[in-house]
Amino acid sequence: MKKIVLVLLVLFSAYFGATAQETLHPRFSIGGGFGGAVGSQTSYYPVGIQLNARLEFPIADSQLAIVGATGFSFFTAANGYTASYSSYGGSTTSGDIATFVPAQIGLRYYISKLFVEGDAGASFNLGSTAGTAINKTAALVTPSIGYGFRFGSEGKFGLDLSAGYEARLSAPAGGDSFNLAFFKVAFSLGL
Repeated sequence: MKKIVLVLLVLFSAYFGATAQETLHPRFSIGGGFGGAVGSQTSYYPVGIQLNARLEFPIADSQLAIVGATGFSFFTAANGYTASYSSYGGSTTSGDIATFVPAQIGLRYYISKLFVEGDAGASFNLGSTAGTAINKTAALVTPSIGYGFRFGSEGKFGLDLSAGYEARLSAPAGGDSFNLAFFKVAFSLGL
């Protein structure tokens, strides 16, 4: 077993050591994520969904890029959410959705096509949910790790796969935090 681990470590090191670092270009990406809630709202809001857009600007000739991101994060109630319309009774809805808009800035560091990213900013609560105490604005930190596939001439098109954790840091005293462990897919375009 030790030999297998040693061989895998040597191969991994050789791959990343021998792979030439690409020149980074500005990129725009749009994507979505899916994950499980973490924290005090896990039983009532177990599922989180993300839609996001981001701009990535490389710093000089390094493998480091500045990232700006925004989007929507939705947490769906355990009993689901439905909306319907009847010509007799009008529209009806059942279930709750907690909706947030994050606005973040961060850094992404590439090791070949593998990347590590850390973003920080604010999360704005768009809707109130029955029976919960939620701040309208909360500090937001999002660490993630991922892999960027590049296609086409000079890697103009891409697909980024990442996993991370979205943490809202300022829940009110005795209130609820809406945190999310997620997996995300984003389609990117070199600018």
